Amino acid sequence: MRTLTSRTTPTPIGTPDMSRLRDAAESIATAWFQIRGFEIDEPRKPTTYDLVVRKGDLVKTVQVKTTTYRDNGNWLVNIGRRPSNVSKSVSRLAYVNGTVDWFFIIDGDLAIYLVPASEVAGQVTMTLSHYQDYRVGSAASLAIQL
Repeated sequence: MRTLTSRTTPTPIGTPDMSRLRDAAESIATAWFQIRGFEIDEPRKPTTYDLVVRKGDLVKTVQVKTTTYRDNGNWLVNIGRRPSNVSKSVSRLAYVNGTVDWFFIIDGDLAIYLVPASEVAGQVTMTLSHYQDYRVGSAASLAIQL
């Protein structure tokens, strides 16, 4: 039994690898919405969104995006999409109004943004410094090295 004065050393479990942010992003988004009381549905793929979130009568589609790319010190995120089954060399397209309600974005500092799609209509990239009003938190504690 541990006493209040005993202290254990954390088991080293690795250094955070930001190249894996994209892999973790949907799970981070799911947890963020769930802790706020939303129910989560994952749609059948392929769709134009990653999650459907529900709370009471509110139902929203969410596209999860990440960035680890800075341009002149500002995080730049691709929010465009490629049509299904198309080569990655094809240019990204802007989301059509009504195909997604919110963009849940995580930058390389693990800041979290929830941006209404209507705020970025027609865009395929965005500079996050222009959307600070939509910053809703941080997942930075996930990257603490143990």
